[in-house]
Amino acid sequence: MIYDWSLSKFKLHEKLVITVRNKDVDILNSSIRSLLKANGTLQGTEYRRSIAGRKESYMAGDRIVFQKKR
Repeated sequence: MIYDWSLSKFKLHEKLVITVRNKDVDILNSSIRSLLKANGTLQGTEYRRSIAGRKESYMAGDRIVFQKKR
């Protein structure tokens, strides 16, 4: 899935990955972030923070989406 995502002709901001299971989210995010670091899309210092008991990493170039809990 990540390989196909990486070969997509669409621009980065037009790409989307959807998963049904929450446990798959971390795996997909980690794989995509590794790819974006390797190709230079994510650059510079990586900032690690603990948010609501969950460790998160952010770099220049990251896209962050906030959602409202329902």
